Amino acid sequence: MTFEQLVWKMVKVNKRKYIFYFLCNSFTVMVFFMFSTVFFNDKIIDNPQFQQGMNEILIIPAVALFIFTVFFISYAHSIFIKRRKKEFGLFMTLGMSNSDLIKLILLENVGIALSSIATGLLSGIVFSRLFFLILMSNVGITDIPFYLNGMMFLYTIGIFLIVFIVAIGKSLFMMKTYELVKIMKWDRISESKPLKSPVLGVLGIAIILFSMSILYIFTYEKKFNLDQTIFNHIYDLGEGTPFILCTISLFLGLYLAVSRFGSFLLKYTKKYPSIYYRRLLTLTSIDFKFKQLKSTFMLIIIMAMVTIFYSTLTLNFYSSAENIAEELPYDIAFVKTETKNNISLDELSETFNNNNHVILEHHLIETFDYFEFNPQWNFMYRYTFMPVESFNKVSKTKLHISEGHYIYLISSTISEENSDYTEGFNFNNGEENISLALQDIVIEPIFDYRFRYYNADIILVNERDYEMLRNILDVYPAEIHWLDITDWKRSAEVVNELTKKLQEKNQLTPKIDEYPIGQFSPYSEKELLVPVSKVNEYNRNRIDGGLIFFVSTFLSILFFFATFILVYLNLFADIEQERIKYRKLYKIGITKKEVKKMVSKELRILFFLAPIIGIILSYIYIITIVQDGGGIMSKPILIVNFLTIGGLYLLLQIIYYLFAKRKYSNEIIS
Repeated sequence: MTFEQLVWKMVKVNKRKYIFYFLCNSFTVMVFFMFSTVFFNDKIIDNPQFQQGMNEILIIPAVALFIFTVFFISYAHSIFIKRRKKEFGLFMTLGMSNSDLIKLILLENVGIALSSIATGLLSGIVFSRLFFLILMSNVGITDIPFYLNGMMFLYTIGIFLIVFIVAIGKSLFMMKTYELVKIMKWDRISESKPLKSPVLGVLGIAIILFSMSILYIFTYEKKFNLDQTIFNHIYDLGEGTPFILCTISLFLGLYLAVSRFGSFLLKYTKKYPSIYYRRLLTLTSIDFKFKQLKSTFMLIIIMAMVTIFYSTLTLNFYSSAENIAEELPYDIAFVKTETKNNISLDELSETFNNNNHVILEHHLIETFDYFEFNPQWNFMYRYTFMPVESFNKVSKTKLHISEGHYIYLISSTISEENSDYTEGFNFNNGEENISLALQDIVIEPIFDYRFRYYNADIILVNERDYEMLRNILDVYPAEIHWLDITDWKRSAEVVNELTKKLQEKNQLTPKIDEYPIGQFSPYSEKELLVPVSKVNEYNRNRIDGGLIFFVSTFLSILFFFATFILVYLNLFADIEQERIKYRKLYKIGITKKEVKKMVSKELRILFFLAPIIGIILSYIYIITIVQDGGGIMSKPILIVNFLTIGGLYLLLQIIYYLFAKRKYSNEIIS
């Protein structure tokens, strides 16, 4: 009999094992290819309706998908090999050498890999188009075509083969060390020497609590002033260092707690004989399962945590698009200089009236920029002045500034205080010296990062000082048109028309690069002068949030199915040993009803403990991240999103638990 004939006979006899292994690999190829059709679609990356850096945003789910591919394929392969070790032992008994076994494994895995790639790509091509159409419909974009390119196929096949070859290589390396006696008795000796250290389980729980506490405290360092203590060395390493260190220690504590959970449970319940002896079989079985499946439980906890955490944040981003847009204090705003965005008031009103919009409020805010060479930093320093009367037009805060003084306005919530603006100013035009003293510092986001013409640092002065400075300094005046209209949600067309008119006028005037504002700004003329509007901000966040949320939902569903498959694989991988165990229990008087009851208790812990831990940890991370934004209680929509996703996750887990319990009980009792 040739190797090919032997492999074919093995496939026919063990078709369920081969089909399941083949489907796992095909499923992985299909999912990766579907994601590649979005990741490598240049039309999405370059589309102006998406924010810049969309490729970087998609990197996060791409890395998560790659990690999932590594673990899922490796685990499916290890289960496949584990369930066939007795077959290998039988072949060795009949005279087959280790090299023959290696050849056999290579032959069948090459066939499975090639067929998985073909099936996965074929199904991926079919479903990726549906996936793409649903995605584009979800974000409201219809002008991006679906297409396939070589990179999608190359990366999918390449990554799958790399992970698959590494998994096979590990098995082949271990194959060289196989001994016939150990292989034949594999199911009885593989877990015969588990370490029993309940103390390590307690230590793991302590590390988890310590990591979560430190993460909370360090993330809120401004409240505790930790950056002014001995902990400042940690902050010197980077803002994300405490987060990374606490996460690493958290995973270490989780591993210790999970791997020793059964031992801890046994030792604790022994103190209560009435509980211990009535549940002895269940407790010992759980102890064995947790030692046997500690890596699986760790993976399930991490996947559940990432799924709930990432999905909650992306859903919040998507559902908060309108709230983010409402943060802008104006409906539409644009800057007008002496040569740029020169549109008359009559033409501006006509543009809005023709599109069935009425301008409810129209404020003109005067400013001017003064550029001065800074010898200390060796570059031109930009100072933006605004009369306090103009500021009071658009601000709820009514300020008054004395002559010879100024208020330092930080016009953004994400900018830090600039020390150069807090010590007073001295300006000299070559003939006279003008001094201004600091009166106060005000933080109010009138022009945030979206209004790129201005920096966040603005100098407010009274009207008299403003006119005096404008007359004696070499300045570049500008005015801001601040518009409130009837219905900003329907203003997309009028904003586009206004933008088009302004750009047409700007083409007839000298480039802004001929002025200091254009020479020293990192932005292009178009980016500096484009109108900022609520509707564009809303559409951009809705589109970006929709894309990210849809992709994260796709990966979350994938991770959820993966957690179920991992538990399902491990349960049914040793089903024959479980049957033998319960047959022996039948002989000492245990009934089928008692077996079903014991199986139910065991499966409840196996199916729900890890996901619940993952959900709790994800909630702690969400609480930690939103602290600086006012805390979790200031964001009720975030709580609703978390409860919705977490509840849906548990509901699906209950459905799968009921399915697995019924099938597992029938398999054992049969």
